[in-house]
Amino acid sequence: MGFFGQGRSLQESVINVYYCVHDGIYYVLFFVPLTPLLNISLLLFFSAYVFSNSIYRLGGYNFLTNLDNIQVVAASASSYRKQIIIGAVVSISAGIMADKVGSLLALFICYMTGLLLSSLLILHVKRLS
Repeated sequence: MGFFGQGRSLQESVINVYYCVHDGIYYVLFFVPLTPLLNISLLLFFSAYVFSNSIYRLGGYNFLTNLDNIQVVAASASSYRKQIIIGAVVSISAGIMADKVGSLLALFICYMTGLLLSSLLILHVKRLS
């Protein structure tokens, strides 16, 4: 079936469009240091942020619509607690690393660590299913 082929719901089609735009903006973000205008750079970063959050929310909504109310409450509470803990740990770690190795290297280390951990988590979940 095609991208908007038969058998796809409107919600799946919207999510696919958001993924394409999101990925396209993130590929363009690699050229931001070469952009001579600050406004274009800010627009690219803001667009990537908005589409990233939209994809996260659409995916979460799609997942939660398939659960019972009790499961939704439990999943939301668990997710919130984990986000708070991870946010605190990463912020403190980035601050300590920025003092020791510099801010640019600290951002790169945090980014690559997050990418590695999320990739390992995705591979682990795929193996289980």
